Amino acid sequence: MKKYILTLLGIAIWQLSFAQKLQTDIALMPALETQDVAIATYGKQQLLSKLGSQLSQVGYRGINISRFIALLKIEPVKKDFNGQHVMISYQIDISLQDLMLQQSYGNHSQKIMGMGLSEGQAILDAANNMNLKNNAFAENLKAAANEMVEYYNTNCESVLSQAKANADAGNYNEAFALMYQLPKSKNLSCNSQYKNLYSSLLKQQTSQLCQNAILEANREWATNPNATGAADAAATLTGLTLTPECLKNLKTLLAEIKSKKLNDEVDEKKLQVKIFDSNTALEKDRISAMGSVAAAYYKSQIPTIYLH
Repeated sequence: MKKYILTLLGIAIWQLSFAQKLQTDIALMPALETQDVAIATYGKQQLLSKLGSQLSQVGYRGINISRFIALLKIEPVKKDFNGQHVMISYQIDISLQDLMLQQSYGNHSQKIMGMGLSEGQAILDAANNMNLKNNAFAENLKAAANEMVEYYNTNCESVLSQAKANADAGNYNEAFALMYQLPKSKNLSCNSQYKNLYSSLLKQQTSQLCQNAILEANREWATNPNATGAADAAATLTGLTLTPECLKNLKTLLAEIKSKKLNDEVDEKKLQVKIFDSNTALEKDRISAMGSVAAAYYKSQIPTIYLH
């Protein structure tokens, strides 16, 4: 990813109470990029607040961590001081960015001016003068979002193949993060392939997690075939989603622990394991967690300077 002298990514959770319906399911995170330290110091929050508010107004919700951002680039064009006031003019450019695939879409440009007794006041005045409540911004944003959807229509198989390759390498969180925020709309061509791959990878990951947990619990019990080992095994197994092939192995381990007749033997009723007997239930559980999984993945991948 291209390196900038100073890049600031502002993060805020914006309310979903906007007037217009989402044009697509694309959720944009407001972001600010500048090489001017003064802008980052004095104007960042106000600029991001105005951008985020307007994203909601035109139908694109902002979220806390996302692979899709509305990137506001701002740099001073001219700075003057007349002995009393600082006067600054700025060039701003707003585009949509896909951080994960490093793609850029659309552009909205605008010149703004600010004046104040200090540079900080001039920057705040310029931020107040930034006007995104106009048809040009809304139309450019809509066109950029449509361009993004069209990119995925054209490259759908490639994106899903990348997700599958990540899963095949055992990187399920990366695979699901890649798929989670695919821009969805009635015009997106790969929804069917997406659903099929998602279901397949979900089952694969659940099976892998289950097998790994059973193996770890067996190692803990083999290392300490006593009350301590039983407690460690129980901690590893608690909350596990069991696939049919794991259930048999779990019962074998529990039977062996119980055969030792320990005072603190594992109580199956307290394990809180879930039997994988419903694809619908499994998918519902996974979907409820995918937002945080994706956010955690993006946060781990975004350079620290993006998260100031």
